[in-house]
Amino acid sequence: MELQLTLILSCLLFSTALALQCYQCIPDSSGHCESTVTQCPDQCGSITTTTTATTNKDGMLTSVSVKSCLEAAQCINGSIRVLNQLTVNVNTKCCSTDLCNTETLPGTTMSSSQEEEDEGEEKH
Repeated sequence: MELQLTLILSCLLFSTALALQCYQCIPDSSGHCESTVTQCPDQCGSITTTTTATTNKDGMLTSVSVKSCLEAAQCINGSIRVLNQLTVNVNTKCCSTDLCNTETLPGTTMSSSQEEEDEGEEKH
């Protein structure tokens, strides 16, 4: 019985030592977040999502940055345009060492040449 308990405790301690530690910072509705350290199974990541509404000349820009655990499939960069009025850009950086997601990534916006290409494609 004592041997079994020792083995179980050893396994628990060993698995905790192998867990990846990442910063987690998920903003509240005001945009503020407090970084904490969390255990992650796969990798850490930082994501900044920038949304631009182009319904008028001034446009409206919102940007949200998050730090947390990420899976490999979530480590993407790119943009998507919705109904020719809304552009969502995603800038992601993933890493796999303890507390490696310290960086807050800059927001990205679609370049004017990319916007012109998209507009040209829609006219055809």
